[in-house]
Amino acid sequence: MKLLRRRKKKQNDKAKKLMDDAEQNKQRAGVIFTDSKKAEEEAASNLKNTTEMESESLKALAGLENKLAESETKLKTAMNIMIPQQKQ
Repeated sequence: MKLLRRRKKKQNDKAKKLMDDAEQNKQRAGVIFTDSKKAEEEAASNLKNTTEMESESLKALAGLENKLAESETKLKTAMNIMIPQQKQ
């Protein structure tokens, strides 16, 4: 009988340890899931910010290209006005 009780206690102790380990693993998995969810949300936010910055940069570039084209036109006009005056 004592032998059976010892075996039963040993099995119960093993089962308790397995259940404790399972609970710890469950908690670790929860932490990992939470961390990965946060990282996913941060990545989505970074992508949104990057997309917005790219859009703003493209608008700024378009504005600068327009100003450059206007300046080139004004320069050509000024050059055309100055060249005939120099010939006189």
